[in-house]
Amino acid sequence: DCEFIRAGLRNLPASGGEVIVPPGNYRCDKPIVLDHDNTQLRGEGTVLLSLADNINAPVIVMGDIQTPPRSTHHLRVENIQIDGNRKHQQIECWGGPCDSGETSFIRNNGISVRATVDSSIQNVTVKAARSGGIVSERNTSHLTIDGLNSSDNEFDGYAACETTDSDFSHMNLHDNQAAGISTDMQFNRNNIHDSQLTHNGDVGIFMRASSHNIYKNLVISE
Repeated sequence: DCEFIRAGLRNLPASGGEVIVPPGNYRCDKPIVLDHDNTQLRGEGTVLLSLADNINAPVIVMGDIQTPPRSTHHLRVENIQIDGNRKHQQIECWGGPCDSGETSFIRNNGISVRATVDSSIQNVTVKAARSGGIVSERNTSHLTIDGLNSSDNEFDGYAACETTDSDFSHMNLHDNQAAGISTDMQFNRNNIHDSQLTHNGDVGIFMRASSHNIYKNLVISE
């Protein structure tokens, strides 16, 4: 069902552009990858992207899928609902044992954000991803997340490493198996505000090896 979305992204001009997804429920047998500068993916009305059974992949990747990834600028995902179908996936990483080569360096998140600059995610719902809801990594900077509902993921509602100078707001991170927010290793100079973290299985916020972050106006509860 999602091939027309991937085809739309492939057919954008080199200068970039926008792919608009009409209302509907779409089952994806491959990830949707935004890996060219100035690319936007926007749902019109109610759009649900569900991962098919036994695919063992992320639903959306923002950035280059090679490791280490090249930087990608000005990506945007807006007004999309994602179902990672975690109970019908077998492994955490894309296509094989984690970190064993090729795409296996990428976890099977609702959205994996890799080495993007000046990118944004707005009005997105993620549930039941086999790894995390949204995960940013690999030297991502100036990422904006505004309006995220992330729940029932195998690990965290939002997780990050090597993410800097970014802004996260209006997040509802609840009923995840591990943390509401989990950050580790060079998560620096970020603002996290006006959000709530409830009923997560491990902790509200886990943070390690990070600095100069500001948490403001958060509600954290069991």
